[in-house]
Amino acid sequence: MTSFFDHNQVKINKEYMRESAKQIDYSLSDFLHDDIPHNLIEQNVLDHAYIKHVSSLLKTDSIYKLAHEILELEKILDKLSEHLPVDIKIPNMEVFYHQLGPVFIQLFVEIEDIKEHSQLELEWLKAVRIALEEEVVVWQEKSLK
Repeated sequence: MTSFFDHNQVKINKEYMRESAKQIDYSLSDFLHDDIPHNLIEQNVLDHAYIKHVSSLLKTDSIYKLAHEILELEKILDKLSEHLPVDIKIPNMEVFYHQLGPVFIQLFVEIEDIKEHSQLELEWLKAVRIALEEEVVVWQEKSLK
């Protein structure tokens, strides 16, 4: 007969681990690389990592690099949906895309007379940043609930 104590299992205090996970500033890639045990992940920890990632995109100074970074973020979010437990809601950038359309329409009206390509790129960058800022605000509000 095998005793309970014969098994080589690591004993952990899950509540302590959950609280510790809240204190660490995780990135989205940490969730992909299994740096956090999936059964200890809480929604607000993932939300905070997402907000931090989207906020970091606001510092990008090239519309082309920003577009590339947004596509990379989409790939990460897609992979997260495969890795994380079903009860964790994966951010989906819905607000970003919802805000981007009207901002671009307004931008095209305002820049009709601009002929210089570099000036157009700056205006496009501003438009994408506005939509990203909205995404950050919405997720910050969600994380407060």
